[in-house]
Amino acid sequence: MKKLTVSLVLLAVILLVSAAILFIKITNRPPTAVSSAAESAEARNASTRAAYAPGADRSAGSNAITDPALLEEITSFFNELGTAFREADSEAIDRLYSAEAMVSFMEGSGMIDLGSMSLIERLFVREAFAEGIRLAMREETEEEAFSDPELRRLERLGDRELLAYLVVHDTAYADQEHMRWWLLKHADGHWQAYDSEDLESPIRDSEWYAAFLGAAYDLAPWERDLDRFTELAYSEGVPIESMRQACEAMLAHPLTAGLETHVRIALADALETAGEYEEALPHYDASVGLSGGSAMVRKQRGLCHWILSNNARARDDLENYAETYGWDRFTREAVADCTYQLGETAAALGLAEEGLAEDPQSGYMLGIFAASIPPERHGEIATRLAKFDDLESAYEEVLDYCYGIEGNEVFDLVRAMLKSELPESELLEFYPERMGDDE
Repeated sequence: MKKLTVSLVLLAVILLVSAAILFIKITNRPPTAVSSAAESAEARNASTRAAYAPGADRSAGSNAITDPALLEEITSFFNELGTAFREADSEAIDRLYSAEAMVSFMEGSGMIDLGSMSLIERLFVREAFAEGIRLAMREETEEEAFSDPELRRLERLGDRELLAYLVVHDTAYADQEHMRWWLLKHADGHWQAYDSEDLESPIRDSEWYAAFLGAAYDLAPWERDLDRFTELAYSEGVPIESMRQACEAMLAHPLTAGLETHVRIALADALETAGEYEEALPHYDASVGLSGGSAMVRKQRGLCHWILSNNARARDDLENYAETYGWDRFTREAVADCTYQLGETAAALGLAEEGLAEDPQSGYMLGIFAASIPPERHGEIATRLAKFDDLESAYEEVLDYCYGIEGNEVFDLVRAMLKSELPESELLEFYPERMGDDE
């Protein structure tokens, strides 16, 4: 009994000493308070356009940084951060990423509320949140990894804080991402990142971690709903009713704007996959409002409008995206088709010519070109077709686009060209000579 009592006393002493050490460790950390001021939609959209729009002045605005030395320093920082994630270097990640600053932002912006806790409870919960973020960063290096960071714009948020707009190569998905990163400079001069946002899905990492960690510590009462949503949102072949129920359960909770946008876009995407485009639109509308008119979100809504043949609204959203991020092949094709469907053939032809100048292999754009040119220029169709590596596929795309046009002149002209050039093509059987015939 005496030995057991001594052991218990010793254990109690060890626990007290450990707690004291942890307390000293927590309370003696350098301050990591960061700005939690709300960002206006107007300022965000103006900065995004200045960062990414072709020909835009990246130094526009009083908070833009143009100092070449600092721009080079921050570019080097992101090269180092990308390398740390790619190599799963935990030590480097801890050095370059401040979980404590993210927790400070969560608390300052109201994402988590520790006001009802005692000082000791707040200290320990903050440390638990920070450790959870550090653990996630170490375990999710493949998802976070990037290379070839291109710094597009740098803004000053405060005496020691910066906001960086970048284009990076996502090594996990082998594509480009437009990202924003928040940076903090410490007293010793070294920089740390403390938050980021993929602009395609406008939710900051801090919002995501606040939801998960808040659920784990009963600060957000939706742990089961969040787990279910996450499980389904990142799975394939999920029944639409299951996804609908999971998203509706999440939307019943008080979410941050970024998290609600993320949930609604996931639901809209699932509805589109199920062919429910009309039902998807209200979620895109809400997401556009929640995101402050994000051009990325407007693009997704615009594509939904396009599929529903809401051509004027589709074009408005897609042109907004192009004005912010520049044209890509798919966006230009969609806008050219909307323009043609609205009866603006001269404008559609101009878009088609621009698209073919950038990508002479776009059969869809050649279809719009063929449908839009006046009769005296029909000879140019053959000239354009001759540039295609896969001639039969090009014919198929042109015929498919022209198939639904009232009047058969262009369709029959292209079909006659196909019959002359590729007389054995199966396309001749698939597309009858006259669309209105019963042959």
